Amino acid sequence: MAKNNIANPIFSDETAAREWFEAARWPNGPVCPKCGSAKAYATKKAGVYRCASPTCRKDFTVMTGSIMERSHAKLTQWAAAFHLAASSKKRFSAHQLHRELGCQYNTAWFLAHRVREAMRRGGLEPPMGGEGQVVEADETYFGEQENRRPSSQRKAVRTSASMAEAPEASAW
Repeated sequence: MAKNNIANPIFSDETAAREWFEAARWPNGPVCPKCGSAKAYATKKAGVYRCASPTCRKDFTVMTGSIMERSHAKLTQWAAAFHLAASSKKRFSAHQLHRELGCQYNTAWFLAHRVREAMRRGGLEPPMGGEGQVVEADETYFGEQENRRPSSQRKAVRTSASMAEAPEASAW
């Protein structure tokens, strides 16, 4: 039996969510998003780092320079939004996110749009799967479909007077 992902602490504990995002974004330690320096040190406030480069000296967090920047949403909400987007077979709506998170609709709408924008822009560094590696995906289309018209068999069933009068229609 599969383990419930919602029981994961990154969806309920802010510190666990911050540590998870930091590990995902900076596997080799914090990097300043302003100047790109790998020299940074932690400040007294948890999750806030200061660039050690003498020309920069800017404070930053895991949210700085990402789609999460300038947002008042909690990291746990961001983690749940990313999880829902990645685990949805087709799409997820802002209303669905609103129900799942128990937050206000405008917060869910903001999160949903930012997550969709991140998925649209792409920019995964390094490329998914690694440089020159194959990525396997189930139930996907790559490129355009050649024939997008419905088959003549389906067309005949849909143009009939009603489904009740149609000769035994099979489930598609």
